[in-house]
Amino acid sequence: MELPQAKTSKFKYGCIKLCISVWTFALLSFPVLCSSGTQDYVVEEYQVKLAYLVNFISYSEWPASSSAPTDIFTIGIAGDPSFAALFKPIENKKVRGKKLRILQIQDGSETDQLMQCSIVFISSRIAHQEKEIITSLANKPILTAGESKDFLKNGGMVNFILHNENIRFSLNRNAARKAGVRFRSGLLRLAVTILDNNENGI
Repeated sequence: MELPQAKTSKFKYGCIKLCISVWTFALLSFPVLCSSGTQDYVVEEYQVKLAYLVNFISYSEWPASSSAPTDIFTIGIAGDPSFAALFKPIENKKVRGKKLRILQIQDGSETDQLMQCSIVFISSRIAHQEKEIITSLANKPILTAGESKDFLKNGGMVNFILHNENIRFSLNRNAARKAGVRFRSGLLRLAVTILDNNENGI
């Protein structure tokens, strides 16, 4: 798995390459809408998070009992329409033999939409609903990802963090294990920190 990186500088590259086990595809260029360094960084930051989320599909396992469709893989983006829009160029691309579907979810009240997903990203814009959403998805085969300081503490599985000026992530294997989601070794090796109360690490 190629490690996406974004440093706190102006946006420099027109695309991010995703290397996923046996196949690779390049994201289309995303326009930088503003010249401000801060706003440029936000664009780059979310492209890197996009790359991670898609890579998580190939570096995680869901239980066979999952009710998710066998031919579609759904990533839900809760609370951030602009982030969801970045996925449009790669929607319907195949990942692990399934078509990629992006679901824009307004907030935590959209329970039916949340339940359709295999991955749900919870934006910091709705951080006030974060714990409620995570609780509603607890013990269900849905990988939860977020970006707030207390995301793992609130029961989320993957938290994006800024580490040495790069976008990285931490993992909560306890929450994943309860949901029947398993992180592959390649993903575990890239995590900055891992919450895991199981001494055997299984």
